[in-house]
Amino acid sequence: MECIRFIIRGCKRFIIICWRITCWCILCITFCCTPSKRDDNSEDPIIEAERAAERAERLRKLEEESHRRETEREERKKEHEEVMRKMEEAQREHEEEFQQNLARMEKENALRNNEQERELKNQLEEMENESAKKMRDKEESFNQQINKVQAQYDSEIAENREQTKSLIMKIQEESNRKSEESQLRTQKIEEETSEFLRLGEKRRLEKEKEIEELRQKTQIEMEKSRKMWEERKRQLDEQMRFIEMMMARKLWSLKLESYFTNRLNFLRTSNREVTRNYTLLVQVLLIAKRRIAEGNDVSDEFIYPKIQILQKSLKSEKELMMNESQSLLKILENGQWLFLTPVEHAVDSVAVSCENFELITSSINKSNYSNSIDSLKNAHIDLCSRIEAISTFSQIKENYQNFNYHPTNHDMIEDEPSCVQIEEID
Repeated sequence: MECIRFIIRGCKRFIIICWRITCWCILCITFCCTPSKRDDNSEDPIIEAERAAERAERLRKLEEESHRRETEREERKKEHEEVMRKMEEAQREHEEEFQQNLARMEKENALRNNEQERELKNQLEEMENESAKKMRDKEESFNQQINKVQAQYDSEIAENREQTKSLIMKIQEESNRKSEESQLRTQKIEEETSEFLRLGEKRRLEKEKEIEELRQKTQIEMEKSRKMWEERKRQLDEQMRFIEMMMARKLWSLKLESYFTNRLNFLRTSNREVTRNYTLLVQVLLIAKRRIAEGNDVSDEFIYPKIQILQKSLKSEKELMMNESQSLLKILENGQWLFLTPVEHAVDSVAVSCENFELITSSINKSNYSNSIDSLKNAHIDLCSRIEAISTFSQIKENYQNFNYHPTNHDMIEDEPSCVQIEEID
């Protein structure tokens, strides 16, 4: 029913919408076909009359069309109402028929249920009767079985009692017999135990005697081992002292080597100041020589300050070498480090060369600049060669590599092979 009503409402709305659309179309057509206003004198009255007649005819046709559509709409509405009425009548008839069928089915179900209940009650009564009968039969059978089992149990109890009595008597007899055997066995065990204790005491005394002898032997061996260990310890201590002495001497040798290396290197580079002042003096002399050759006069103040500076550096170099020579002489007089003898000779020769160099610088004058320059060059070359003659410590080591030099040695002696022997003590 709800579906039918929904369809009817939809049809009504559709018809109303179509009618409204039709009216709007008519109005639009009328408006479009209506001519615009013009002046009364612009058109002919006949044309206007024709147009008015056309408009009237068009309006009449529109009214007829509208009336026809309204009539059709009324007819469709009546037809629709008739259809709805018939559908409602059919629905009512269907509902009445459904109610009648439902009532008839309920009556039939009630009758059927009553019959089934009666049948079930009859079946239950029959089943209860059969069950009661079976229970009575089972009870009778069970009682018979119980009586039978009780009789068997009583007979078995009587038999067990007789067997128990006879078994107790046998156990008592066996117990008495075992008791006698146990007493005999105990007596025998006591005798064996006393004999075992006697033998054990004898063995204990013998073992104590052996232990005492072993203890005495062990003490003697331990005393020997202690003396041997003390002797080895003394030897090891002596060896360690010797090793420490050798290490100290080696360390002192390294220190002396570093000291003399630095000292000799300083002596070999001590002429740098002399070389620098010599170079300045030679340059000044060359300038003076060139000026004299050009006919210019050269004042003494231009040359003599450089000569004095060079002489001062030569004096310092000579004093350094003389002091070093005296120090080396003291060392050599004590009989120590005789390998420094070549160094002492080289230092003396450098001091002599410095003195000669100083004399040459004192003889410089304006008349002999050229000769003075040559003399200075020769003196400088001689000084440099004598300074280079000072041996380095590496050269000394190469020359005296088979000898040992220490502050405690008064003479050069050959290296002695190490006699250190380290023994492992158990």
